[in-house]
Amino acid sequence: MAVELLDANNNRSEYIRAKDLQAGQQYALAHGQVIPTDSILLSPFASIDYSFVTGESKPNEMRAGDSIFAGGKITTGRTVLQVLKPMDQSYFLGIWNKANPKKQKQFALEKLNQLFAKYFTIFTLCVAAITLFYWAIVNPANIWNATTAVLIVACPCALTLSLPFALGNALAILGKKGIYLRNQSVLHQLGQIKAIAFDKTGTLTALSSTKVLYSGKSLQAIEKEALITLCMASTHPVAEAIRQNLGDSSILVLTNFEEVLGCGIQGKVGDYTIRLGKAEWILNKPNNQGLDGTVLQINGSVFGSFSLHSEVTGEVITSLRKLKEQFPLYLLTGDKETGLQSIKSLLPCFLEIKSGLMPNKKATFISELEINGTKTIMVGDGLNDTSALATASVGIAVTSGKNGFTPACDIMMDAQALPLLPNLISFAKACRKNIVNSFWLSVLYNLIGISVAVSGQLSPVFAAVFMPLSSMSVVAFSTWATAISARKRNLTLSKV
Repeated sequence: MAVELLDANNNRSEYIRAKDLQAGQQYALAHGQVIPTDSILLSPFASIDYSFVTGESKPNEMRAGDSIFAGGKITTGRTVLQVLKPMDQSYFLGIWNKANPKKQKQFALEKLNQLFAKYFTIFTLCVAAITLFYWAIVNPANIWNATTAVLIVACPCALTLSLPFALGNALAILGKKGIYLRNQSVLHQLGQIKAIAFDKTGTLTALSSTKVLYSGKSLQAIEKEALITLCMASTHPVAEAIRQNLGDSSILVLTNFEEVLGCGIQGKVGDYTIRLGKAEWILNKPNNQGLDGTVLQINGSVFGSFSLHSEVTGEVITSLRKLKEQFPLYLLTGDKETGLQSIKSLLPCFLEIKSGLMPNKKATFISELEINGTKTIMVGDGLNDTSALATASVGIAVTSGKNGFTPACDIMMDAQALPLLPNLISFAKACRKNIVNSFWLSVLYNLIGISVAVSGQLSPVFAAVFMPLSSMSVVAFSTWATAISARKRNLTLSKV
C-alpha cells in the first residue's frame, strides 16, 4: 500500500509505503483508496465506506476532526488525514482475507498433509504393537529396544513440515520481486490455470511513459487547477496520467465528487462543474458524436479531449508471446477499437479481443469461462476490474504509482513485475512437484527407519538421532528445491 505524504503546507511531498507512516504525519487518499491506519480527518468532509470491516453497506459521513479508523474506504474525492498511530499490517491481512468473496478450498496436498498427520500415529502404534508381540514370541530380550525404536524413529514431522516450509519460502521469494500472494493455496490455483484475461489501460501499457495529447479550447489557469484537483481525487490510471501531464498546482476544494466505473469522474471546484470521461457518458448519448479519447466538459460545455499514447515494453511483449504458447489469452478493455492502436504489436497474441466493455461485462465474460470449466487468471489494475478479479479463479491486481488496496484480488503485483507472469505460473507448478518429491523422500525415510527398528537392529539411542536428521533433511530438501526452482525462473534477484 502506498500513500501520498504531505508537507507542512498540505502539498504533495512524496509517495511512501503506508507501513512507514508515523504518528502526526499528514497524508492524502483518493477515491476508492483504503485508510491504512487510524487517523484524524483534516478535510472538511468525507464519506467513508466501512463495509470491509463491519459489513455495513451505507457510508459514514464524517467531518473535520473526527476519528477515522483503519479499513474504511474513501468514497468522496481527495481526502487529507493525519496519522494517529502506525499501520497494523496484521489487521490489514485480516481485512484482505475477510473481504475476499471467494471461498478458498483446500488443495489436494493440504488434504494429504492432514490425512497423513491424522493416520500416521495410528499406523505407528499398530506397527509398534505388532513388533512387541513378534519379539515377545521370538526373543523377549529385544521387546523393549525394538518397540521403543519404532516409536522414536517414526517421524510424521518430516512430511507435515515439508509443505509449509516449501510454500512459505516460495511466498518470501515472490515478495522480494514485488509479487504478493493472499495465501499459499494461490500457488496451487496458479498451477491449474487454463486461460488468462488482461485489462489494457494501466495493466499492459506503461503509464509511467504515457504521452498525453490535448486538443480543444485553451484552458485558463484556474480551469487547469480545477481539472488537476479533480484528477487528484481519482486513482484511475488515465486520471493520473492527465494530472501528470498538466503538472503540479495548488489543490482547490472539491465537492460533489463522483466516479462512475467504466465511464469517468465528475465534481465541482468553485464555480466550475467538471466532467472527465468517455464521450457517450459526457454527452449522455449512445455514440461519441465524433469525439475520441477522454473528453473534458466544464459547466456543460465540451472543451476538448485527451488522447493517451502508452508504450508497451519489450518485456511485456516477450511475456505475452510465451504465455500464448501455453494458454488462450483474452483482452478485455473499456477502450474502443481505435484505442487499441497503441498496443497493435500485442494484438496477435490474443485469441479474442473484447473492446468497449463496462466493468460488469468483464466479470460476465470471466464468469462464462469459469462456468465452462476454464479456470482463468484475470490481470487488471484493481479499480474498474474489481468484479472481474473476484470472479476469476486467480485475480491479479497490477499496481504502480498512486495505487489502491484491492481486497478482491488474490495477488498484488508490482507493474514492473508483470513480465514475470510466465515465470510465476511455471514456478507454481514447480513448487507442487517439489512438495510431492519431499513427500516421497519422507515416506522413504520412514519406511527405512521403521523397517530397521522392527528388525531389532536399531537401538533407541540411534533412533533418537535418526529421527531429527530425517526431519531436517526433508525440510532442507524442500527449501533448497524451492530456491533452485525460483533461481531457474529469474525470481531470486532483488526486487524489480
